[in-house]
Amino acid sequence: MKTFHLNENQRLHIEAVLSAERGTYEQLQPIGALLAKIRIPEADRIACELRVEGNSMRWNIRPNTETAIELEDEEARRLLAILKAAQFTSADLAWLAPILA
Repeated sequence: MKTFHLNENQRLHIEAVLSAERGTYEQLQPIGALLAKIRIPEADRIACELRVEGNSMRWNIRPNTETAIELEDEEARRLLAILKAAQFTSADLAWLAPILA
């Protein structure tokens, strides 16, 4: 079991990365399980004013939104592998580096 301490900003970014994964139904099942654990609840989506516009998401970053997310070892390995393989911009390092450290 591995615990990730993720803030709302990190969770929304990870959700976007995981949501972009492609594969067969069987390949996507474990990713769907990760999404279910990482996705922020609807009440928090409303509170941060999350808006999806085409291929982009906008939200207001709220302070002190860190949540402990418990992942099985295999889920943690899968998440880290997906994040390490994905393409990012240098602006993403602020939220990504603490996760991969």
